[in-house]
Amino acid sequence: MNDFMDILSKLENEIRDSKKTMLGSSRCIDEAKCMDYIFVMKNMIPNEMKEARLVLSEKEEILSNANDDAKNIVNNAYEEMNKILDQSEIISRANHEAKMIISRAEQYVDNVKREASDNINGLMITAEDKIIHVLNVIRDCQSDLRNFGIDEPRR
Repeated sequence: MNDFMDILSKLENEIRDSKKTMLGSSRCIDEAKCMDYIFVMKNMIPNEMKEARLVLSEKEEILSNANDDAKNIVNNAYEEMNKILDQSEIISRANHEAKMIISRAEQYVDNVKREASDNINGLMITAEDKIIHVLNVIRDCQSDLRNFGIDEPRR
């Protein structure tokens, strides 16, 4: 964590120590140097935070797939129902079977959505716990820095 704070301080100093331009409050900074600091900081981001981004992406994909599957199942059920209805001698049976297929499809969709939501919520809770842990470590490091008489960087 100290390395992260050191690099953050270096980036802050690079910006603060850069020369001001003639017009306005703009500064002339060494872009390559600043980008190097940012690159190093990005690589220091805990895996838990990277995993949280993946979880969010997976959540969207799971929900999208579940909705696509649900639409396909319902469409297939309606197609099957229409085929059965075309056969005049078994219209009443076809109506009943089609309704059952649709009902099972809707139950299946509800179950898939509920399971996907439960899985995603579990992953999100785990990610949140890990992020809270990382934040607590950062706060502990900041407290340690203050205890050693090191001021926090200004924001």
